[in-house]
Amino acid sequence: MTQFLDANLTVIRRRWPEVAERLASEPDISAEITLVQGLQVTVAQRGVQLTSRHNRIAEATKQAHSVPKGAPYAMVCGTGLGDLQQLLLRRDGLETLDVLILNPGLFNYVLANSDQLPWLADERTQLRYGDNVRLAKPLAAITSELMLADERFEDACNQLHGHLNIDYINQLHKVGDAAIEARFREHLKAKQGEVKSLFNLFDSEAHQLAGRNKRAMVVAAGPSLQYGLERIKQQRASTTLISVDTGLKALLDAGITPDYVVTIDPTINEHHLQTDRIQGVPLVHLPRLDTKVLESWNGPRYLAAGNSELYKKFARKADCGVLVNGGVVTHSALDLAVQMGAEEVELYGCDFAYVDGRTHTGYEEGELNAYHKNATFTVLGQNGERLPTEGPFARALYFMESYIANRPQVRFINTGTIGALIKGTVSLEEVA
Repeated sequence: MTQFLDANLTVIRRRWPEVAERLASEPDISAEITLVQGLQVTVAQRGVQLTSRHNRIAEATKQAHSVPKGAPYAMVCGTGLGDLQQLLLRRDGLETLDVLILNPGLFNYVLANSDQLPWLADERTQLRYGDNVRLAKPLAAITSELMLADERFEDACNQLHGHLNIDYINQLHKVGDAAIEARFREHLKAKQGEVKSLFNLFDSEAHQLAGRNKRAMVVAAGPSLQYGLERIKQQRASTTLISVDTGLKALLDAGITPDYVVTIDPTINEHHLQTDRIQGVPLVHLPRLDTKVLESWNGPRYLAAGNSELYKKFARKADCGVLVNGGVVTHSALDLAVQMGAEEVELYGCDFAYVDGRTHTGYEEGELNAYHKNATFTVLGQNGERLPTEGPFARALYFMESYIANRPQVRFINTGTIGALIKGTVSLEEVA
């Protein structure tokens, strides 16, 4: 045991004995490590540099920019060579530094070959493994560890990818975008006609869940929906049925008509909404929907705003009510059920993954712009396996888990058995 390792592990054993115990059981990966010489020295694993080889402090300073100065809390994803942690701990006002281990083998190597005491011994530091953890903000990341993290930490890395791409995502939904503002004006005009406010839906006694035991079914279009159609038929008479736009085709093909349809996306068209096959069903929509598509809907139409910054001004002008949205229409359909008073919600087709060789039920690969070849992420499946998915679906899964965690008064039942594990839900077996 080297002098560095002995000193570093002494602190870890004292402060975080459970972390020390897990680190001791990790395999030795020193054979995978090489030293990389530049103006400075860094380490690389499998050819991926852990830090800059020329100016580590400049790199760490840039990484630290994502944490506002004066913030009392910061999370650091990855351990690196300790530069980022030490920079953040020098800031005034920081009370807690939460450090996640994403590559234990590499961390062991760093502990054995360098002095990490300045941040390990600081009483403000908290150290833990990055599995089974939900990321907290503000956070900073050692991005090389996204490439080097092992499978145990893939969920944390998926969340981190979403955080790192947030600026790009926000550009797609930018406040003040001319095209979006024009669409908003079209919906404000439509609301002066036959389109009503979501508040009107909530105020209507006929649309409350009290008469149906405060139970609802929310239908998305994931691959598992095909296996839930018979149960939906059985529950239909006693349970309110809310379908997302792309889930509608499979329902109608099975002879099932929902109570409500929810749509939020500007790319949704008459084919997705099956406008030639359905009538009289209320459509709840956000103001991104093409108003020509809205006019083709043969039934009541209710306008809602999203809960992001993009919709704040519009929501005030339209006085239309707000539905939560974290990137996919399923979030808004689920929030509609909860806001209508559901105390129990059954989820159908909420898979957030590609399974059984399919991306969706009712659509062939590519029809909804989803392709297996783009499934470069994985999420934890209900049977402990890793399921292929795309980044937006992985982010949507974590958003839904957070939504569920913040609503303990509602029981959420995941009826599917082949999709992603949705933390906070129970299975049909558990409620039987």
